[in-house]
Amino acid sequence: MDWLLSWYTFWAVIALSVSAVTATWFLGLWPVITATLSTSAGRKAVLIAAGGFLVWVLSIFLYTKGKQSAQDAIKKNSQRLEDERNARDANLKNLPPDKLRDAANPWVRD
Repeated sequence: MDWLLSWYTFWAVIALSVSAVTATWFLGLWPVITATLSTSAGRKAVLIAAGGFLVWVLSIFLYTKGKQSAQDAIKKNSQRLEDERNARDANLKNLPPDKLRDAANPWVRD
């Protein structure tokens, strides 16, 4: 998510916007755009396209948030498992040899 909020992304969006406006101006598309927006169907089409774009942006945002959340959960769980293993290893080091054998295989009893 950091890439979305970086200054490079900000300036890239500004540059793309300026490029799009300049290209539209030089290609003579302003009459097409104004004619499209002057009709009811054209306005609906623009609203549908804008809504689709917003859904696309929102899905990317939610995907990155979910991915980061999953990575955090994996890291937290692996740390918990490592802490449990370290505690278990410390307990096994303090056991006498006969208890250590029983702890290694709890199904074998004399």
